[in-house]
Formats: sequence, C-alpha cells, structure tokens
Amino acid sequence: MKWKHYLSELIIVIVGIVISLAINDRIESYKESKIERKHLQRFLDDINIDIKSLDTSIAYGLRYLKNTEKILKNTNSDSLVIWITHLSEINYFKPKNVTYLTVIQSGDIKVMNKYHILERIVNLYNDYDILGNQEKNHEEHIKTHIINYIYSNIDISSGRFIKPKNMMDIKNIVGSQNIMMKSILQNYRDTQKNVIKLKEILMQELEIKP
Repeated sequence: MKWKHYLSELIIVIVGIVISLAINDRIESYKESKIERKHLQRFLDDINIDIKSLDTSIAYGLRYLKNTEKILKNTNSDSLVIWITHLSEINYFKPKNVTYLTVIQSGDIKVMNKYHILERIVNLYNDYDILGNQEKNHEEHIKTHIINYIYSNIDISSGRFIKPKNMMDIKNIVGSQNIMMKSILQNYRDTQKNVIKLKEILMQELEIKP
C-alpha cells in the first residue's frame, strides 16, 4: 500500500534529520570544547604571571611598611627625609587581564561550560578590581599628602627640612599610609592564595602535571 511506502520514507527522512542534527551538535560541542580549553590555557598563562607579580607587590608592600615604621619611630631629620621620599615610590600589582577581557568581549563566555572554574575566574577578577581601587586610593593619598608635604617642607637639592618645626606633621600622614598599606598587603596575600588555588584547578582540568 502506498501509505506504508510514504510512511517508511517519512521515517527515513526523520531519522536522517535526527542523525544530522546529532552530528552537528557533536561537531559544535567539540568546537566549543576546543575554544574553552584554549581560553583555560591562556588563563593559566596569565595567572602564572600574576603569581610572580604578586610576589613583587608583596615585597614592595613590606618595604613600604618598613619605611613607614621607621618614620613613626624616629626623629632624626636627615633619616626622615630619606624615608619620606621613599614613600613617594609606587610599585602596585598589575594583573594580566587580556584573556579575561577577550572572553567577555568576544562572547566566548557562553562556551565556558566548566562553571565551577568560571565562577572562580570571575570572582578573582572582581577581587583584582577591589584591590585596584585600594591601590588607587593609596596612590591618591600619596599624591595629595606625601608629595605635597615633600615639596612644601623639604629642600630636594640639600635633602633637608625647610621648615623643621613641621617635621613632626608627617607622622600623622604616615600613620594613615601605614594603615592603608597593611590592608593592601593583606589583600595581596589573600589574592595570591586564591590565584594559586585557581592555578591548581586549571592544571588539573588541563591535565598538566605540577
């Protein structure tokens, strides 16, 4: 009967469509998996650089704190001038965010299926933003108070105080710097722990041996 013939042809067509869709889905899934893996490898490359940068920033923070503590504990004017000028030096953490921005701006975030990893990555870069704001506030305080104090009270050529009576005013300013840097330094350390943990997760996902 003709209807049976038509039915069998229809079934063959439907099965063909289903198989074709399944193959296309498999191909698309494979492509997305390759893109995701590429981005995960690049994230790993970025955070390896960030770990080293954080080491440098932690060392900077420790030196900065040491200088603030010297100023707070001493009254010798010549020594104070040296330590005060060191406080104007800036060496903040600069995270690598090229991969993160690429994933966000290109729309490739939709192919990132390892949600537990993606969540950690997003949280990490949010932490970077918070840390960056802290550093920005600290830098602004340096420009507004430390540098202004240097130009108003210290003769750069001789390295001596122009107004010795104002010598002790710096301690209030440095006290604030000390508190701010302690907070930044703690965040450097906490952030580095999070970066190292993410590195371990990425290496495990990418099947890279330590």
